[in-house]
Amino acid sequence: MLDATGNAYFLEVNTAPGMTDHSLPPKAARSIGIGYSELVVKVLSLTLND
Repeated sequence: MLDATGNAYFLEVNTAPGMTDHSLPPKAARSIGIGYSELVVKVLSLTLND
């Protein structure tokens, strides 16, 4: 989740979150209209920009 200033927050620290179709991160993203590929790009972009 991003706050109003663009800072990312996670509800739990999971060094190896599930990224299969039935895992929670992709399901949560899909519920707000973000597809799997877009989710991966967003996560990588946030990581690489820090």
